[in-house]
Amino acid sequence: LARRLFNILLSKHCVEQKRLSELAMVPLKTSNELLYAMYEVGVVRMQEIPTTSDMKPGRCFFLWSVRLVECYRIFVEMTLHAALNMLIRLRDERASLSAALSPVVAAIEDVGNGSLHEVVSSDGACSPPRSTQEARASDFGSQGHIQSLRDKIQVLEDTLVRLDETLLLFAT
Repeated sequence: LARRLFNILLSKHCVEQKRLSELAMVPLKTSNELLYAMYEVGVVRMQEIPTTSDMKPGRCFFLWSVRLVECYRIFVEMTLHAALNMLIRLRDERASLSAALSPVVAAIEDVGNGSLHEVVSSDGACSPPRSTQEARASDFGSQGHIQSLRDKIQVLEDTLVRLDETLLLFAT
């Protein structure tokens, strides 16, 4: 609905509030809510034209319009804000992945250093040698958890690339 209102404003340039809701075939209350939401963001402009000298809102016409240059600027700001949020989230997910992989890395280093010991069960049978770090690594996180973190990081990186491509469209 907001898109419909926006397109009408682009084509008609300046439209009165009631006429805009009629053109969009939207109830007046709904169109007013959408217009004021877009006004708060800065996408549309409102001009109050009084019919009398007392300037009472009930006796004024409200003309709505769009400045496309302002819309581009706002869109770029919103896209940059989204990219910043993605970078912060990406940093946090990479830190989580690093924390999940640290026991595994320590276990691999223990194996390389030769600090292994055999685990003897209560019946006297020996299990394959495991390091304490290796045991902690298997207890800490499963392969599924690590793969889930990697998938999240991949989605965030793909989203950042798309946001960057979108910004390039408006940079010129």
